[in-house]
Amino acid sequence: MELRVDLGPTDKTQLLAFIQRASARTEIAKRQDYLAKRRALGVSKTTIWHAMTVCLLTSRQRSTRNGRVYKFLDLDDMPLSWFHVGKYKDDAELRSYVENTIFNAGLRMNKRISGFVVQNREWLVNNDGFGQLTNKLTTLAEMAETDPLRGKTERKLAQELDFALAGIGPKQGRNFLLNMGLARDDIPLDSRVLAWLSEKLPPSENGMELPQSMLADEGAYSMLMDAIQALCDGQQIELKEGAEPTLLRPIYLDAVMFDDE
Repeated sequence: MELRVDLGPTDKTQLLAFIQRASARTEIAKRQDYLAKRRALGVSKTTIWHAMTVCLLTSRQRSTRNGRVYKFLDLDDMPLSWFHVGKYKDDAELRSYVENTIFNAGLRMNKRISGFVVQNREWLVNNDGFGQLTNKLTTLAEMAETDPLRGKTERKLAQELDFALAGIGPKQGRNFLLNMGLARDDIPLDSRVLAWLSEKLPPSENGMELPQSMLADEGAYSMLMDAIQALCDGQQIELKEGAEPTLLRPIYLDAVMFDDE
């Protein structure tokens, strides 16, 4: 795949000006609050399973803040939580339960997702997947925000999630970390992000060619992620007048893009 990503000084100036808007600063503050709340839940079978479920459901149908998918995921007694799913020992019974639950919720791809759930339960429970992820996620959670190895650690773990979990690709590996409250430098990228970058940073100025097919290719995905990290590197933003400046991280860019749809 031929891909050029060249985000220069003009791009950085444009983007920082856009992020300093009042509404953008509000979205960044909301994202900080979300990450803190998710991280406070800790690393456990419950949170690992929830993050995986979010990834499987949101990757196979359009998901907006007030849409059907998130309303289902936000239920106080979400039917696909580990509390419910963990009771099933038989693969056929688990597949049937998940398939019917997704269908009854009015969501799509119930047969495909139920198959992924069964495969992932097998790895997590019978192949020490829960144990492996608990150790690696805990290590990431204990890393300092300013640790120079933070971004590489996030990317390596996202790639491992892509390899280990059925139905999880480059984007959803990062989305998993976001749902654990641990994503900072390696973020979920999708067609919405590509469209946003193309609009805010015209190709005629920055030389970007961003085919949607790149999102399924880890090498191309990482190349764009490197460019976004470089765009944020060392930049600070003021969320409130007179407050301590906040270091701009790729995860905050994602919040601004989501708000600007």
